[in-house]
Amino acid sequence: MSKAPPALATGSVSALGLLPHGPVSCRGSPPRPHGEEESLNRFARVQVLRARAVKIVCQVTARAIDYSLNRWAALTSYIDDGDLPIDNNWVENRIRPIAIGRQNWLFAGSLRAGKRAAAVMSLIHSAKLNGLDPYTYIRDVLERLPTQPASRVGELLPHQWHTA
Repeated sequence: MSKAPPALATGSVSALGLLPHGPVSCRGSPPRPHGEEESLNRFARVQVLRARAVKIVCQVTARAIDYSLNRWAALTSYIDDGDLPIDNNWVENRIRPIAIGRQNWLFAGSLRAGKRAAAVMSLIHSAKLNGLDPYTYIRDVLERLPTQPASRVGELLPHQWHTA
């Protein structure tokens, strides 16, 4: 989500700090009495906070609408091309495991280990995208790799692989 402009956020925090804080009362005890003038002062300050919040929300909403309008041609391209889906849920579902694992992969141990993990994940997902069982594919490739001529290593890629 987009962040509010610093001036608005700073002003809101400052206004919040100006609200008078009474002593903390125990649950069930009557509220601390205060005069009408103090109530009006609190109300005015809370209204300032509300106005700032509405302004921030409006700016964030305006940015979201502006983002959509700037990409209108791409958003409406599915109307002209019947092969295009209205959303990208299919792609989102395919990359979700990668996005979820990204935090975990930060702790692969070293840069080399991270690169190896990325290579293995690429093979697994490529196998899945080509309709292969990743376990069967990787097991067969690892068994064949030591005797596979370097000139024919491309045959072991998921889109060209056939069981031996």
